[in-house]
Amino acid sequence: MIFRITPLARTAALIACGTLATVHIALAEDSPDLFVKAPPSKDSPPAKGPVGVVERQRPSFDAIGYRYAGITFYPKAIASLSYDDNLFSSRVKSQGTMVWHMTPSLQAAADYGRTKVGGFIKIDSQIYSRFSNLNAVAPYAGLGFKTEVTRDLVFQGRADYAYTAEDSYLTRSIGGVANPSSLARHHDAKASASVNQTFGRVNVSLGGAVQRLAYTDVRDGVGLPVSQNFRNETLATITARGGYEVSPGLRTFVESSVNRRDYENVPMVSSKGFRVVGGVSSELSRLIAGEVYAGYMAQTFQSNRFGTVDGYTAGGRLIWYPTNFLTLTLNADRAIQESFVKNTANPIASIVFNNTLGFRADYEVLRNFIVSGRVSVADSKYVNDIRRDQVYTAGATASYMFNRMLSGSLDYRHTKGVSGDFNSNFNRNVVTASLKAQY
Repeated sequence: MIFRITPLARTAALIACGTLATVHIALAEDSPDLFVKAPPSKDSPPAKGPVGVVERQRPSFDAIGYRYAGITFYPKAIASLSYDDNLFSSRVKSQGTMVWHMTPSLQAAADYGRTKVGGFIKIDSQIYSRFSNLNAVAPYAGLGFKTEVTRDLVFQGRADYAYTAEDSYLTRSIGGVANPSSLARHHDAKASASVNQTFGRVNVSLGGAVQRLAYTDVRDGVGLPVSQNFRNETLATITARGGYEVSPGLRTFVESSVNRRDYENVPMVSSKGFRVVGGVSSELSRLIAGEVYAGYMAQTFQSNRFGTVDGYTAGGRLIWYPTNFLTLTLNADRAIQESFVKNTANPIASIVFNNTLGFRADYEVLRNFIVSGRVSVADSKYVNDIRRDQVYTAGATASYMFNRMLSGSLDYRHTKGVSGDFNSNFNRNVVTASLKAQY
């Protein structure tokens, strides 16, 4: 999500609603890879560079799809059952519930030589055992293309749409509804396009993206509507990047981006901003890949109360492949975000520096049995305020592929929120069992 919300709520929601960290089991892949790769044949050339445990193709267990008129269709259905011991992430009153997810989907891909086209449709139905009023059905759809005009010139574009129900904690903490009788829902439409050109050792790219989020009203505990249109947002971003290959597998780069965030119903948090970073990306060996960067960012808000907020930014993504059976991934980032926290110091909105750090390990016990572990922390420091929030998460997943058509997983996730607002502290545990059928 690009939508900027309370950092504590945002992180908790991503954890509560996120996908399971497995090879083939996921509750909701909002933006799947549209360009599905066919399983390699015995005559296929070996992959260039390292391939992680999760990304690795498994010809004996990957979906084969159904081909018709040059298009390959990949039908899939996921059924999962979760137990959430603190649905609303409350400090004083934990309310547990079972949650069913039924998610049929269909993905399609076509390869026309230099041009590849892909798309998907999906419906995610969630059913609560204790809070049937929160039941919801969320449709998703996406379409994209990638064209290689020449070997060194590539165009690609993509458009996605979803009408989703958010995590119940967000409806309470951001929507301002203490005991919602329905979940906040929003239309999420986004589109992006980019062009990439290589001139020998020099690589340049230019891309743009726009996203529109529009929220519907929710109903409180007695059934009265509560408007959520203050969260409606349009976000536009343009990014340019240039890189130079210093040596095989080692590239330096400079990236600059500008953005515009419009909240038409809360103009005080509308803003314009930019970010400039420099960094290094590498595949120095078959063991290590990724990139690190650092630079400067600034966001100028429409309200004089916030003015211009600026500072350093840094982050990256590093992947270590110590063996063919183990992949270790480290992610970090620092960003400026809006927050709709409501308290005495911030009656309408706030601005925060949000720092995130995450680590994940994937281990291939057997070709069809994968175990994963993950830990992360999100630290949010409020601008011109002593408040600081942290969200700590930890989890583990085991997934097993019975055959090409059937796989299953078991996932555990723990979330702990520590906030400058004592009433926002919480602990939450979710256990999920999933079963997926595919063709």
